[in-house]
Amino acid sequence: MRYRAAGYEDHLLKTPPKGYDASLYSWAPRTLPEQGGAFGTELQPSMLGKMLTNQRYFGDDRLKGNRDYILSHPRERTEIRKDFMNHSLGFLYFIQTDGGMPQLGLSEDEFADNNNMPRSPYVREGRRFRGRVRLTENDVSAYLAGPGPRPPLRKDSIAIGDWGVESRRCRDEPNPMTNTYDGSMFIRTLRAPYQVPFGCLLPEGLDNLLVTTTISATHVAFCALRVEAVWAQTGAAAGIAASLAIRQGSEISDIAVESIQDSMLQQNYKLTYFSDVHSEHPHFRGIQWLALKGCLPEGDTGYCFFPENSATWGEFLEAVVKAFELPVSVTGIHFDTIESTDHVFRYAETLYDTASRKGVALFDNMFHPSIDHPADHLLPEPRQRWLTLRTEAAVSGGAAVRFLALLSSIVGRDFATDDFAPYLQKAHITRAEMADLLFSCASNLNTAQS
Repeated sequence: MRYRAAGYEDHLLKTPPKGYDASLYSWAPRTLPEQGGAFGTELQPSMLGKMLTNQRYFGDDRLKGNRDYILSHPRERTEIRKDFMNHSLGFLYFIQTDGGMPQLGLSEDEFADNNNMPRSPYVREGRRFRGRVRLTENDVSAYLAGPGPRPPLRKDSIAIGDWGVESRRCRDEPNPMTNTYDGSMFIRTLRAPYQVPFGCLLPEGLDNLLVTTTISATHVAFCALRVEAVWAQTGAAAGIAASLAIRQGSEISDIAVESIQDSMLQQNYKLTYFSDVHSEHPHFRGIQWLALKGCLPEGDTGYCFFPENSATWGEFLEAVVKAFELPVSVTGIHFDTIESTDHVFRYAETLYDTASRKGVALFDNMFHPSIDHPADHLLPEPRQRWLTLRTEAAVSGGAAVRFLALLSSIVGRDFATDDFAPYLQKAHITRAEMADLLFSCASNLNTAQS
């Protein structure tokens, strides 16, 4: 609706709509100040004096006919649609008469070919298909499936959202005991950025069909998904997937989600949310790629990546294991500076085991006889640890490149040190540069394999 302090007489409704019942409505905002402002704290004009009451007043919503409209054949919806429109016009008529605010009327520059009324009611939620992946409340809430502050990481993410769970009521009358409405749930204080996996777009048991709005999700999860910002991303992902399938001559289900993600990252779509990494960041793709590998900062309370912080050895070892997708292996305690309770412990030991199996000294002093003696595990006392690594120390560019070159030889990957010459002279690398280095390493591998 639109507010006009003067000249509003021409938008007054002359007669009430069919079936008008004043008892279905209420309207009691404060008077709008002459120079602008708001109706109390609930109704605020936006651009050009337009505003939405948006269920803040009784009568601006209608439960009757909701399910019927969704389940009916399109030809059968005409009468239900008229009923919705008459109810909305009845609310406006009530505002202009009993509500004492004739200054409010329909916006004359919208739907000009239909008496300034939309042709269809807004469908908030309807039928959804069963997909190969189903998003649930656990996936959009930060604290149900984990300690927070993010919902669980989805490595197959093709979209992000941050709208809170917002479920509308199922009854017009509140529960007399609690004064709450059945089905009403608004969880905004604890809302957190979530991810949408590609499998939600793929119908179960049907190939070569991608659905971008009525995606596979429970009712509660869909209450958070159902906004245009999410649909813009799911639509882009579906278009990219279809294009790749056509070019490759393959089924949609055969397209690797990594290919879809790579194309989206090239177009600066965010697949994991970071408050301090914009799509224009020079290492945006690398940071997003590393996050999809499961590498998020420890204690990520502000949804930050801390791209300009120096990368520590502890962060580097974790990122390397996840970027190379190494199977975790822990056969002992080999570092005198890393305890088994430390976050980095399993990653350092994984790299030690990976290297020792190939007989490569990935860390200094790896082959001290006290460590790798065949009968060492039979000693009555814990063996002495000889490897020293300061996990809190910053990683230099040269050390990072040399480490990756050695690890690449261990796992059978090609690695051209000259490709990383810009990093060799850096006294330390940032977390963003660490992500870029690992991403470039993986990209070189993929290029070599193809």
